[in-house]
Amino acid sequence: MHKIFSVEYEIDAQSWTDGQFSIPTKVAEILDLSNNSTVLIEITSQRGTKNYISQIKSGLEVYGLKEHISAGEYIRVRVTNAPVIK
Repeated sequence: MHKIFSVEYEIDAQSWTDGQFSIPTKVAEILDLSNNSTVLIEITSQRGTKNYISQIKSGLEVYGLKEHISAGEYIRVRVTNAPVIK
């Protein structure tokens, strides 16, 4: 058995607003993400690299990064599944 913990991909940020992009469905499937999954997101944009911890809610949109991502910008994203250890 094996498990993939991290996926890196490139994508265009949402074109209609700053600071928002999607986690592709295929990435969510590979990482076995679902609602309430905790993920570490590393975003590389023209403004540098930023790490961001988020919890998957309804849908796979990531937002709130207006200071780091411009609308329509091509970005590199690494998503790491960070399961809570009890």
